[in-house]
Amino acid sequence: MKNVMTAYYRLRKGWLIAFYSLIILAGMVGMVVDSGNWHTWEKQFDKYFSAKAYHEIRDYLGTEQVSHADVYEKYENANDYLNLIGFRGDIEGPEKPGEPRASIYYKLMPAKFETFREHQLAYYAPTDKHAYKYDFLSINQIWVSRPGESIEVSLNAVALIGAPLLVIVAVFSLMLMFDQWKKLPSFIRSRTGHAGLLLGAQAIYWAIIPFVLAGVMSVVTQLTRSLFIPEKFVTVPWAAILNYSADFLAQMILFAILAGFVHALVGNPIYKVITFICALCALGLSISVFHDLTGIGILNNFNQFSYFVYFMIGGVLILATVWLQSKYSLKQDSSYIRLPKLRLAFYLVIVFFAIFDFLVPLLALRGNNWNAMDSVIHVVVPVVFVVLFAKLVLNKDIRHLVLK
Repeated sequence: MKNVMTAYYRLRKGWLIAFYSLIILAGMVGMVVDSGNWHTWEKQFDKYFSAKAYHEIRDYLGTEQVSHADVYEKYENANDYLNLIGFRGDIEGPEKPGEPRASIYYKLMPAKFETFREHQLAYYAPTDKHAYKYDFLSINQIWVSRPGESIEVSLNAVALIGAPLLVIVAVFSLMLMFDQWKKLPSFIRSRTGHAGLLLGAQAIYWAIIPFVLAGVMSVVTQLTRSLFIPEKFVTVPWAAILNYSADFLAQMILFAILAGFVHALVGNPIYKVITFICALCALGLSISVFHDLTGIGILNNFNQFSYFVYFMIGGVLILATVWLQSKYSLKQDSSYIRLPKLRLAFYLVIVFFAIFDFLVPLLALRGNNWNAMDSVIHVVVPVVFVVLFAKLVLNKDIRHLVLK
């Protein structure tokens, strides 16, 4: 393995250094952008909010028998203040049945304007800890709406633990195909005699090390917030961020493992792209059909999967990938499915998805809003897939079987 990693590093040294440098640069740019966004919000807040107006509105809400609607009529900018109180997640509804809405706002508005200002300018909102675990990209979106003018500022709370990790997975997948297209496995085999170990080296250089770099830059970003933003506005909720980061990182690692499995299973790079696109579409349709049949939303529970589930799925995929790579030979690169013994099983999976995604809705979910074209599509598309992939995967023309 050491020889394979050394040989691969020498071949892709410039690219790897450039990629790692971009990750570090993205982290540094993110620090500057986050700081700029926060200072933009600070300027806008100080421009539109004042202690005098705040106290007038708060005192008015504290008056007995004042309705919630009255404050908007009396104070033109009351909507700005009360929107911020509710937008940060403080307003859930009356604490007691029948309690006036105005009274709720009055209780939640701090007695001092400076306290209110500190709450609104806090980089990490007090209620963000409830959202980090389940938000795809955890950010604070702050807005103030005025006639002809709208202010919206996004504060990234998780640094590079978000979209950049998706980019890393995408780059890893593309490099697997690019290296194969450039006949790199045959070169590695001629130099080391172990072409099957190339995938491990690629995973380390293009996935594992970039994930570690992104994690390190994210931690550095959190630790240096107070260098760009006054310290009193930066109280990092480490437990919440670590929980979110661990969940999201586990998902991205699973996607990277899946990319490696597809690479080991499918031969021709063009077929890898076809498989990836068709798999995404098939899974999306299957999830939708399953929800329509059972009422269970799989994606709604995806972020709540335990680490044990990730470990089991990832472990099975890694073992399968290692087994496939142990059977690797260069002549497999031109096939759809590398191992002949797996081609029929793969084709049967395609047939299953074709039936479940198209014929099951046609038979079980067809409603009054279906027209003739919908029915034709749900019959023709699965037939096309079954015939097409029979040729691609099995190299058989099943039309001959039907004619016989």
